[in-house]
Amino acid sequence: MARHPVLILSLFLIVGGCSTPKQTMNQYYLLQLPEQAEEASPDTTFQMDALCLINPVAVHPAFAERRIAIRDHSHRVEYFDTHQWAVKPADFFFEMVLDFISHQHLFKQVATRYWQTKPDYTLETNILTMEVENMGSIFKVHLKVEFILRATGSNQIVVDHRIKREASLKQKDLNEMAATLSQMFYEELLNFTQQIKGEPAPAIPDTKSN
Repeated sequence: MARHPVLILSLFLIVGGCSTPKQTMNQYYLLQLPEQAEEASPDTTFQMDALCLINPVAVHPAFAERRIAIRDHSHRVEYFDTHQWAVKPADFFFEMVLDFISHQHLFKQVATRYWQTKPDYTLETNILTMEVENMGSIFKVHLKVEFILRATGSNQIVVDHRIKREASLKQKDLNEMAATLSQMFYEELLNFTQQIKGEPAPAIPDTKSN
């Protein structure tokens, strides 16, 4: 008789273990320069004889963490439970700016921190909005970014490029969202560098939905 409670408890544990739901795995996403940026040849006809300091990227606090923001109301933002950025967005964007500016050879020297030599210019990048908007049947991606080139000696702004971009995704796919955000950021970074050179910005396809 003393064995029955043990037998019943063992059966309960076995059945309970079999009915445990599978754990949902988190999905992590990257922001990175598109292949066209990696393959593009640098412009060897233009280079400023100057040292440029690339400042850390500032991201609005609502979007600064690894959580991916989704908006379905005008003033309400929620975050995906199991979908996250692999690292904080500021780290992604900083590497993109540094890689692109260095590859383009816009400046004779590029630095990421103060050394003994005072930089001639500083480059500031501010991310004001980076979110997914739930439109019901589709997702729409929003990016609001600001690039500022500032002369260090006078503290005057040399180039100030501010833009708000949006694009409708073909599917409700966050991998496509990450690729679209990366592409839009790259295109505006390219526009910014064209303004530094004093050249007209290249034509960017209209990504707004009708």
